[in-house]
Amino acid sequence: MRGKILFLLGLATGYVLGTRAGRQRYEQIRAGAQAFWNLPPVKSGSKAVQDFAGERVDRLQARVVAGVKGATISFFTGPKPTVTIVTEAAEPTSPSTDSAAAGTGASA
Repeated sequence: MRGKILFLLGLATGYVLGTRAGRQRYEQIRAGAQAFWNLPPVKSGSKAVQDFAGERVDRLQARVVAGVKGATISFFTGPKPTVTIVTEAAEPTSPSTDSAAAGTGASA
């Protein structure tokens, strides 16, 4: 739908700029275009599109700002060090059980 409207607008613009009909024909076309844009369905559709685009721009702007802030902070502070917290002590193993379990112990 949007493509059709833009095509018709371009067609009208080309006609106005390319024709030799003069000022009177230009005024006719301009008045017709103004009448079209002042129709209630066109006004409400235009308002709906503007509102929709405004919401999307606000969301996009918030995402971009958050991304740039995060990238800037990580760039200037560097990577955060990794900290491992041990909550339980590991059980110590004796060397004799380790070698026997691995099959490296002396066999008779």
